[in-house]
Amino acid sequence: MVQWFEKCRQLWIQCGPQWDETLFSLSEEFFDALMVVHESCKEGYIYLFYRHKHVFFAGTYKVTESFLYPVGQLAVDPRIYILIQREAIRKFNLILDKIPVELKKKKKILTSQEASDIMIKMAGQILDGGAVMEALCRMAAPDQRKELADKWFTMKHVATAFTNICDSEFETDCRKFLNLVNGMQGDRRRVCSYPCLEVHLDKNELLMPADEKLEEFWIDFNLGSHSISFYFSLPDEEAQDGQWETICISEHEVHSYTVTEEGTMKVLQLKLTEVVVVGAVEGSSLTIHFSSSLDILQAARRVYGHRKDKGFVGKTGTSVVKTTVKIIMDENNSQVVPESQVSLGDSEKNTASLPFTSPVCTCPDGDPR
Repeated sequence: MVQWFEKCRQLWIQCGPQWDETLFSLSEEFFDALMVVHESCKEGYIYLFYRHKHVFFAGTYKVTESFLYPVGQLAVDPRIYILIQREAIRKFNLILDKIPVELKKKKKILTSQEASDIMIKMAGQILDGGAVMEALCRMAAPDQRKELADKWFTMKHVATAFTNICDSEFETDCRKFLNLVNGMQGDRRRVCSYPCLEVHLDKNELLMPADEKLEEFWIDFNLGSHSISFYFSLPDEEAQDGQWETICISEHEVHSYTVTEEGTMKVLQLKLTEVVVVGAVEGSSLTIHFSSSLDILQAARRVYGHRKDKGFVGKTGTSVVKTTVKIIMDENNSQVVPESQVSLGDSEKNTASLPFTSPVCTCPDGDPR
C-alpha cells in the first residue's frame, strides 16, 4: 500500500496544481481504501479482497506509523491540486484522531523532526481553512502551543489568538482566529467569510452550529480552492450526538448558480452536478440566504466564475450617440464632417451646425462595433 501511495503521489505531482477528474477520483479511491484498513483492525493485520486479488494489509497501528507523515506532507505540498490536498488533510485528521497511545509514547511520533516540519508548513497555510487548524491543534498539545505559536507567527496578537484556541470550543475559537487573520489580508485574502441568515439543501434546513459563543452562521468563499464551505448542525431529530457537520462544494460540483434579491435578502442558489450527502440528509440544490447589504454575486463569481452564473446574460443592442456635425458647402459640392474634425480653413467656409444621431452596436463583451 505504501508503494501504491508513492505511485499515486508521483502522478499527482506530474499533473500539477490543476483539475484532473481521473486523478481526483484516484485520490478519493486511495484514501477511502486507506481508511477502511485503518478502521478495520486496531492491531495486527487483515486481509482484503480488492480488485480480484487477496491483499495483505496492516491495521491502525501500522497505517498510522507508515502514513501519518506522508499524508501530512501531501496535504501541504504546493505541487498538488488543492482539492487533493484537502482530501489529504481530512484523512490526516482522522488518523490523528485515533492515533495509538503507544506511538505517542514510544516513538514520539508527534514530537519528531518530521512532525515539526509538517506543522511549520501547515502554519503557513492556516488561511486554507479549519481543517489545517484542526491538524495543528491535534499535533500540538495545549501546553506546547504558546512556544510554537511564537515561532510560527511573527505578530504577537496573532500568536496570542492562536494560543487562546480551546479544544472544547475549537470550532468557535477557530472561526474567531481565522476571521482575525483573514481580516488582516485585505485584498490578498484567500478566504472571504460572510454571515448568512439560513441554508437549505433541497428542502432540508441546515442550522447554525449550536454554540452560545458563535454569534454568526459563517459561509466561507474559498478563492484558492474555488469552493464554498461551512460548518452546520442538523435538526435534533437528524443530528448525531450534537456534532457539527461540514460541507464543501467545489466548482466541479456546481452545474450552475444564481444570485437573486428577495426583499431584504440576497439568495445564492447552487444547482449541483450530483446529489450531495451530508449526515442524514441529501440534496442536489443548495440555497443560502444573506443580507442584501452583502456583495454575494461578486463573491460567487470569484469562486465559481462567470460562466456558471445563469443570471449573467451578455446584451446585444443599439445605443444612440449624439454628435454635432458641420455641413461644409462651396460652389461644387457639400460635405458632412464631425465638428471636431473641422479645420480652421474649413470653418471660414459656408457651414451649418446640425445635431446628428448615429447608432452604435454593443456586443456581448461590451465592445462597440
